[in-house]
Amino acid sequence: MAQFWTSACQQHIVLNRGKPTPIDIADHSPGRHTPAGEPFNSEPTLTIGNTPDAGPVHYAVDYTYVGSLDLTATKPSLSKCEQFSPLSFQGNGFRPLTYVPTGTCMNGEVDLYETNDSSYVVQAGGTFAAFALTDITDPTNPSFVGGWKWNPPTNTIDLRSFRQGTRRLLALAMESTNYGNGTASPCGIAIVDVTDANIPILVRNLHGTAIGSDASWCNVHTIQVASDNNGNGQFMLVASKDTSDLHVLDISNLENIREVNTFSHPHPSFDQHGRLNSFVQDTTVAGKRIYVSFWAGGVIVVDKQKLFAGAQPEAFMLTPPDGISPAHFKASHSFPTADGNYLFVQDFANFIPGYSQIRLFDIHVLAQPREVYEFEYEQTLSPPHLMTVYEDLLFVSWYLDGIRVFKLNVGDMKHASVDLVAFQRVREENATSSFTIDHFGGIVDLVVSPCRVRTQTKTCIYASDMTHGLLILTFEGI
Repeated sequence: MAQFWTSACQQHIVLNRGKPTPIDIADHSPGRHTPAGEPFNSEPTLTIGNTPDAGPVHYAVDYTYVGSLDLTATKPSLSKCEQFSPLSFQGNGFRPLTYVPTGTCMNGEVDLYETNDSSYVVQAGGTFAAFALTDITDPTNPSFVGGWKWNPPTNTIDLRSFRQGTRRLLALAMESTNYGNGTASPCGIAIVDVTDANIPILVRNLHGTAIGSDASWCNVHTIQVASDNNGNGQFMLVASKDTSDLHVLDISNLENIREVNTFSHPHPSFDQHGRLNSFVQDTTVAGKRIYVSFWAGGVIVVDKQKLFAGAQPEAFMLTPPDGISPAHFKASHSFPTADGNYLFVQDFANFIPGYSQIRLFDIHVLAQPREVYEFEYEQTLSPPHLMTVYEDLLFVSWYLDGIRVFKLNVGDMKHASVDLVAFQRVREENATSSFTIDHFGGIVDLVVSPCRVRTQTKTCIYASDMTHGLLILTFEGI
């Protein structure tokens, strides 16, 4: 069993509706269910902090947790949070299908996967759970499969599904949380086999030292998985909060995961307190490129194959280090158009009157990217979070303000505009009062995918509502 070193945890709530009795699952061997209390072989120890060889540290860890990590299914309980459908609020361009309460009080990012003849939505569980699974084979009549918690609990905001042959797997990012009481919780990446959605199996726990990295990284904020030509998960992109950089892992053999490259911002910047301000926040894999969002360092576009091959930054960077970096902008996420000629860049941290939190860059000439448009929209104190391009439309998860869909119009390379063409509210009013952390409720992430609704082919949106559960809608066009 893997061992972890980091900081404190919060309480958890997870459900398992009508499924097998709770199980403690752990071990590095696929297919093995480990009874609670059985001893495990540990991976190498890990120490995190301001070590000389770790590079700039964005997130220092002073508390340590040493122990095993179990994955446990629990029976449903909605007693800790009130969840109700937000699909009765105003919308345009969407047809609400159904709502699934997860019973988890902090739903995170979302992904889809298929196995046999079934399709599933998986949602990260934040500080309350590991993840929740919903069968959406029939999107008009979804079936909640269950929820699972980490034991001990930790913080899981991001996850990605991938496959290797007939196996269906999840990669879940884990961050520790510290409340100053000296306790600790696990961190790193958990690989979970969900081929049988009713009985997920914890396959591996990863962190820097466990896989032989030169740097001791463990707290992971976001992850992405890149597949090979056969659709099998081949590489994982890890945004480390401990070392503030991007780690590239070869995951083609889950028993021999290797770190093959790292990427730090070539021009690091620091805030007024001397803390690194150009850290990796998120990545997007699209075609032959990877788009790396470096917070105050903007976005750098890189060549995917050269990065994976272990090349140096000067060989794999396709845009200048400061080429996509608007003034005062905190680049938290980016997503290209389908043709790769334009890039949407988003900032969810700044709330300045008249400040556009989504910008559009022309990247026809990668060596000379240029900003061509600032989104104009009704500005509230609820920020945009994650974006995805589907066909010629941009779908944005907009926290308390729900889902917004934009269409890019490009008359020529010198003129571009973006029109709001659809929206779905999930709360009664816009967030316009004094900004607080409460403005980060609502839609945290969404996935857009073709689906069958009765006898018709539709475009379904599976949206993760941070405090309410899973929303399923169809996009009905402009």
